[in-house]
Amino acid sequence: MNQLHFLAFFIFASSALTAGVRIYSFINKQRAPLLNRSIYLGESFLLGSSWVIGLMMILGFAHLYRPAPLWGVVLANFLFLLDKNVREAFRKIIFSKVKVDLPLVILLIFTAFFIFRNCYYLIDIDSIMGYAFTHRFWLEAGTNLVGTDADYWPTFLPQYDSVPYALGIALFGNDMLFGGLISLYWRLIAVLLVFGYTSYRFDRWYGLAAVFLMLLDDHMFYSGLNAWVIINSALVALGFAAAYNLWEARAKDSV
Repeated sequence: MNQLHFLAFFIFASSALTAGVRIYSFINKQRAPLLNRSIYLGESFLLGSSWVIGLMMILGFAHLYRPAPLWGVVLANFLFLLDKNVREAFRKIIFSKVKVDLPLVILLIFTAFFIFRNCYYLIDIDSIMGYAFTHRFWLEAGTNLVGTDADYWPTFLPQYDSVPYALGIALFGNDMLFGGLISLYWRLIAVLLVFGYTSYRFDRWYGLAAVFLMLLDDHMFYSGLNAWVIINSALVALGFAAAYNLWEARAKDSV
């Protein structure tokens, strides 16, 4: 059963990356050179995930918040592979040379350790389960336009990073391994962006230090008794990407 969770997650992540690469190529029509691979992957995952989440929410407005339409949206993004530019971008991602050095090796080991150490907390804590209940509720109703003051209060909290939980609930019911993988997914996007941009601006040792600073915050992974909400790493990634893109745009305009 766990293999099916990982397969479903791989399909979602691949779909988001495919959509993100297509959106990136649309935005970057001048084919400006990429800052580095880490930033490109982080931004592509972020753009593609936002696209998929937006489509899922639209399905909810149309009273189509059901397993088949939701997964249909995910699978439809693979049609972007018909675009030559998308296929060329994937070839560059897969086959271009990777610079392997000590900071990158430490980053991979450090990130893998934190994933292994903290995966249980991402599946079990109340801040994940509360949001998961919302999407179970929406799936049963077939829409996100539902809820009264008698319903569980997390139903009315803003939804963004938790929307993909519905894909796992639609297939696996109350099993939250898929939800835990989605939580790790957002943290890895934040790691890619923070490491990539800090390395671009300074060097990879500074990028490694920035990732350490972020991941060593306990609330990136689990909640405590007195502060129960985990840090929303999706919004961290989105805010960080928006900030450095504005910074880079201002720097170019001032030349």
